[in-house]
Amino acid sequence: GIEFDVRWQGDVQRINAPLYGDFNAENLLCVLAVMLAMGQSLAEAANKVKSIKPITGRMERCGTKANELSVFVDYAHTPDALYRVLASLRKHCNKALWVVFGCGGNRDAGKRPQMGSIAEQWADRIVVTDDNPRFENNVEIAKEVLAGCSLDKAVLIQDRKQAIQHVIANAAANDCVVIAGKGHESYQEISGIQYPFNDKQVVEEALHKRFGMQ
Repeated sequence: GIEFDVRWQGDVQRINAPLYGDFNAENLLCVLAVMLAMGQSLAEAANKVKSIKPITGRMERCGTKANELSVFVDYAHTPDALYRVLASLRKHCNKALWVVFGCGGNRDAGKRPQMGSIAEQWADRIVVTDDNPRFENNVEIAKEVLAGCSLDKAVLIQDRKQAIQHVIANAAANDCVVIAGKGHESYQEISGIQYPFNDKQVVEEALHKRFGMQ
């Protein structure tokens, strides 16, 4: 999780919270500022944020095991959001950083190669997959994303469930994995139909299959 020191009016407190990412550290500073403005001491505020809960699908860490994988599900579906997630984890990932993502159909197509380029810059292994293709051709969407990636880093696994299963099965101990784009969403939208689908559920099933854990 996040750990840093805060100094306020001569007092210094170590802040610990079960959150991840530089942007969440910034969010915590805002929370602390509000608590201090309400008259709480820095020590009281620091103690309370220890139990803060992450938002579902926002840099949410899934089932983990000591010395194995760190897997995160995040809603990042724009170039800036993907950059923030990958750049934050890059600082803490000692081994390979994997990312699984796609781009939505019938949305801003210009961001597709941009997101591919960001993944290329920050991740070690890239798996491009479907993410709500809606009424567009999913293969063509993926081609536009892959235009921003190098072929030695990126692979295409069109089926999102298979893409997630592939990464969980093949990532090495201590690798970091990001499943980006859906976060809290509970469906995959194809040709106007929303099929039940949840990234976290698929991740946990794949982790259980590999490690025997929930």
